[in-house]
Amino acid sequence: MEMFYAVSAPNCFVSEDDLIVHAYNSGSYVWLNNYYELQLYNYDRAKEAHLHGIRTLVCISTPHGVVELGSSQVIPENLELVQLIKSLFGLISRDHILQREMNTKEIIMGNKSSDSGNSDYDNESSAINKDANSPKKRGRKSSSTERATAKNHVEAERQRREKLNHRFYALRSVVPNVSKMDKASLLADAVTYINELKAKVEEFKAKVEELESSKIIQKRNYSVTDMYGAQSASSAVVDRTNTYGMEVEVKIIGVEAMIRVCSPNVNYPCARLMNVLRELEFQIHHASVSSVKEMMQQDVVIRVPHNVTNEEAIKSVILTKLSLAYI
Repeated sequence: MEMFYAVSAPNCFVSEDDLIVHAYNSGSYVWLNNYYELQLYNYDRAKEAHLHGIRTLVCISTPHGVVELGSSQVIPENLELVQLIKSLFGLISRDHILQREMNTKEIIMGNKSSDSGNSDYDNESSAINKDANSPKKRGRKSSSTERATAKNHVEAERQRREKLNHRFYALRSVVPNVSKMDKASLLADAVTYINELKAKVEEFKAKVEELESSKIIQKRNYSVTDMYGAQSASSAVVDRTNTYGMEVEVKIIGVEAMIRVCSPNVNYPCARLMNVLRELEFQIHHASVSSVKEMMQQDVVIRVPHNVTNEEAIKSVILTKLSLAYI
């Protein structure tokens, strides 16, 4: 319904077949609160309102235009509401009429004074009448100033509400789940959504820290194994498979996997591993290379494809392709 209002604000209604123009020309009102009336009524405005979830559409003619009301509920016809709308918007027109009558009287009185004669007595009487009427003119000017000030305040308030409504429309467009359409519920839903986003950010940070810690621990375990020739102390290390002196380890953590390849530092092992990962279409997030004695260690963090969850499968494919590169 808010979208229906937003797109209707800049519209112009000029066709005699339009619902707005029909209501204005009739000087009365149109009250549509029936599914078939909204659906089958031969007015594009009624059909458009029905498509936006409006079940009651009311157009009330006033001296200044048409007041259009809509609701997502079926509301019976209410003549008291119609009269209230007409009286509220009719007050402005009565003020204008009174002001025009006062201006007309002033013009008539001024013309009578100028046509009364050429004698000095008439001129003096005219001057006296002008002086006597001058306080009333000042009073009218004061009243006009007050009305202008009040009008400016009303316009400023209208612009403020319009700006605030646009901000709420923008907020509603980015909040995925809105329980109700009122502003208080929208703010509550926005707070809930922001808290959910904060929780997700904290969760992602924890996963990143866990991944970094795992990488540091595995590097330390490799250093111990290389220096003392002992078996690996890391529980994340899979069984070693020696092929041309290569070892491949794979550890899946969430949506990412850490791949470690240890091989003799001959025939550019880095280039071979990158070619294998490119063939497998793995998205690489991080890569590091270190050389110890005559061995090279490569640590690569990749994004795990959705259909791959087996660490042994990834290890087997990488080891096989690397072995073929030596042949």
